[in-house]
Amino acid sequence: MPTEQKDAELVSHLRHDLIKHLDIPKAHSRMTRSGWDVLLRRLYAGETGVVALGAQWTRRLEDAWGGRPLLDAAVKDLSHAVAQLNAIREDNERRAREVSPAGAELVEMLNLLVATVRSIETVTEGVEEVDALDWLLGDNLPAPEAHEFAAVTESPLRPEGGRYRVLVVDDRLQSIERFHSLEHLRDRFEWVTLCELDGPCWTCEHQSECPMKRARTFREFEGALRRAQSRGTPIDVILMDVRFDDIAAGELLPTPPGFEPDTESTARGLQGPLMVRELNERNDLPQPPVVLMTGRDTLPPGAERLLEGLDGLHFVDDEASIEALTARLDIVARRGSRPISEGAFFWGRSPVMLSVREQIELLAMGPRPVLLTGPSGSGKSFLVEEVLLPVSKRTHLVTMDLSAMPETLVESELFGHVRGAFSGAVAERKGLAEEADGGILFIDEIGHLSAENQRKLLLFLQDKQVRRVGASHHTRHAVDVKVVVATHLDLQEEVEAGRFRFDLFMRLRPATQVRLPSLAERPEDLDGMMSHIVRRLVDGPELRPYVLDVSRARRMEPKVELIIGSQRSTSKGLSVRLPTATAVALKNHSWPGNTRELESVLDTLLLRAFADSRRVEARSHIIEVDHYLTLKLLGVGRHKSTAGQPMLNLAVEPSGDLKRMRNRLERAYLIEAFRAADGDMERMTEMVLGSPTVDDRHRLTVRMNQLGLKVTELKHTTP
Repeated sequence: MPTEQKDAELVSHLRHDLIKHLDIPKAHSRMTRSGWDVLLRRLYAGETGVVALGAQWTRRLEDAWGGRPLLDAAVKDLSHAVAQLNAIREDNERRAREVSPAGAELVEMLNLLVATVRSIETVTEGVEEVDALDWLLGDNLPAPEAHEFAAVTESPLRPEGGRYRVLVVDDRLQSIERFHSLEHLRDRFEWVTLCELDGPCWTCEHQSECPMKRARTFREFEGALRRAQSRGTPIDVILMDVRFDDIAAGELLPTPPGFEPDTESTARGLQGPLMVRELNERNDLPQPPVVLMTGRDTLPPGAERLLEGLDGLHFVDDEASIEALTARLDIVARRGSRPISEGAFFWGRSPVMLSVREQIELLAMGPRPVLLTGPSGSGKSFLVEEVLLPVSKRTHLVTMDLSAMPETLVESELFGHVRGAFSGAVAERKGLAEEADGGILFIDEIGHLSAENQRKLLLFLQDKQVRRVGASHHTRHAVDVKVVVATHLDLQEEVEAGRFRFDLFMRLRPATQVRLPSLAERPEDLDGMMSHIVRRLVDGPELRPYVLDVSRARRMEPKVELIIGSQRSTSKGLSVRLPTATAVALKNHSWPGNTRELESVLDTLLLRAFADSRRVEARSHIIEVDHYLTLKLLGVGRHKSTAGQPMLNLAVEPSGDLKRMRNRLERAYLIEAFRAADGDMERMTEMVLGSPTVDDRHRLTVRMNQLGLKVTELKHTTP
């Protein structure tokens, strides 16, 4: 292991043992009895307290780094802080019995302890390799079981409609005991446990040493998610540590194939990111947002690679105050608990769409332009109509679709014209930019704009001045308009190919680009989206007459809900049932047409189902969807030629872990496909996904990154 990495890992251990989650009370500030109890356990609990651990760390650091003046001074400060904390033990215990405020000397020594560890962290960046580091990084130090806690007098606003449900995933009890001790947090957060007993942890007689207050391993983490899902009590947010030192080696998630260095120490240091990545790959599990207890800029080496391409991630400094940490939880949980639909637009719960929602809410206000990208059918124009316009508080929406407009008419349509400006211009006419004054001008498929009209649009974006075609240069007037443009093309590639102006791209893109994902990138939203679309379609003008006829014939309320498989209906009206096999076929479909294709398929299925039901006398409230029509609409059974596809001959070793075997097979196949395509990602995308589009290539690249495959590395290693 390189010296710098050993040093960083050593200091990470030191910080984790002594100061992580350390909320230092203010001198003479009020502390609760529970706060004192947790703080005293953290400081003086036998071999697991700060005093005992600090003394052990002092001896080990002296042995490892003795003779280096800067480090010697820091180690002496550490020794002094630990000794003084031990010396004032009786005074602290007396204050705890009397529930008195914290003393000034206690606060001073805790501050010295934090400053010393941070000083060691800074100095070690320049320390050379030390043989004793391997010994220091071993399992020589006992792990603390309790943690510090400080009194807090202020709390953020409570959530509406109850408490947010938070699951803590940490190998140690420090963070969860910290939260349990704060009485004012109990009204805002419900701390999810693995325990079956009734009542909160802080009222339980077994709570002091109970390991079930939080999840420690991915197995426990998965179990907590499944139990919450089955009980209908979803988890709002997950608070997760990064490093896991106190779980058995057999419980660790391994690093991906080819990850260096592939050691147990690496797996422990990256266990949090590995769990996040594993969760992201599991479509069978709920996907609540995750808050990692580290700063984004202090992630351990290799973590960025594991987290690349993942959405729904948030970060909070592991040494942040309790106010900062709970405020972060509050913000993330509030975002995730918002309604899954807004008007007719369906957001869902997937992390990628939560990220899009945050961006839209930020960019909707103010005059800056917005660039919407994403595959065809992903809902860009629908998003503008149903979400961006009302959120922006602007008065109206004017749309210009360049894909359906001749290039010669674009300028006059956009800016208007004066009488006689060209043949057929018999009267003066406003352009769409003027009509949008006070509102939003939405230009769809901007990638179709010619170079000359790109120049004119750039000038308009710079000064918001309109000059009609044929008018003099002095007859300009300003408009107050927010410009939103959309395209399914990769404008970066269009710029590189010389088809799109770089200056216009830069005017649109910086911090204002929002990419809508394909439907295949948000599989966890499919069931909810189908229900949402069904509700909208059955209230539409085409299907509503059928719904009313069938409802009257069966003496039901004219309401419709979607049920899947053996789900029970909760409606007093009609229920459209998707057979289990039909639901599986829909979930396995790649949806190249995205939400537009899904809506078209559901519309056809509903029309057939209600039309057939009108002709059949029945009393059941269940209306069955035709499974074979579904397969026909999805094109199931159509076979493509496998010519040119990569062939893989692989000896597979038996394994009890089917998921790991699947990942190994997938990784080997993608490496072989890369070789078969001679490193050409466009060709490889067409081989693997059947389509060379930019969005498919992005999906494939993200999946390769998740499997630990880097294109640049493959190019160097592929013969």
